[in-house]
Amino acid sequence: MDVTEVKQWNHIGTQENPADIPSRGLRPQELLVSRLWWNGPAWLESDEKDWTLNPIIHAEEELPEVREVKLVLAVTNPVNGIFKHYSEWNRMLRGVAWLTIYSKYLRKMINGPQS
Repeated sequence: MDVTEVKQWNHIGTQENPADIPSRGLRPQELLVSRLWWNGPAWLESDEKDWTLNPIIHAEEELPEVREVKLVLAVTNPVNGIFKHYSEWNRMLRGVAWLTIYSKYLRKMINGPQS
């Protein structure tokens, strides 16, 4: 069941659209005092005949939304963190040795005894 028709719809720019506020990174303190978030754009409180409308042009054929694909590649090196944790080379070697032994122990416990 359709409640509205497309000809009743209008476009609202991002600066006046309360739905866009979360994507702008507003902090909770700012959101609490945001007039746009709580009341909508100021012109919405005026008489409807005074509104500047931007009607949505509806094509007969629905077009799928096309978005540009963006790729982010993040490379991390977990070994760097270990250098920050240990202040001495020998202590780091002992720590890595214990971690290796412990990981082998855990694998043995998970997989059970091998015959």
